[in-house]
Amino acid sequence: MCEDKERFCLDCMPEKHHRGKREFFVWSCVAWNYKGPLVFYDGPGGTGAMTEEFYRDYILRVCVESRHRVFRGNNKPFLLQEENDGVHRTRSFGDPAWRYKDEIGLPFYTNPPNSFDLNPTAGVWRLLKERLKLPHDVPREELQWQIQVEWDKITIEEINKEISSMQGRIDLCIERGGLQTYT
Repeated sequence: MCEDKERFCLDCMPEKHHRGKREFFVWSCVAWNYKGPLVFYDGPGGTGAMTEEFYRDYILRVCVESRHRVFRGNNKPFLLQEENDGVHRTRSFGDPAWRYKDEIGLPFYTNPPNSFDLNPTAGVWRLLKERLKLPHDVPREELQWQIQVEWDKITIEEINKEISSMQGRIDLCIERGGLQTYT
């Protein structure tokens, strides 16, 4: 634990990600030798954000379950990594999203919501964001198109590199006493 006088020390500050205004949301999944399609969506929440029902009915049932079946049909392991976000319902055993995952035998584990350094998907999103060089006033359709173009350029080798880096990130996180590994 840092002392008060160290509150501005980078090693002592929690990583914060500020979210700007969003007009839409994007979801995808990655795995070793696999890059899923991008899914653009407007959630039904007040700000267009995802709700628990939308997560269960659209992301889990439509997007994740189909990937789970493909992996299982090819005798490949499948493990859904979820952030510990409230809509994922990873902490409540009896809610609909949890029950649905249990019903279809969908194995999953959760990361704390601020542990981006322990999430291989976060590295892939970072690659995508680094490649997008657009002004802030780009129309929605153009922005979605540009995101898709850059997503298509991300190679399986780049995804595998992010996944391969996990052991090193875990080791560094342990060495740093649980502090973030990205600066």
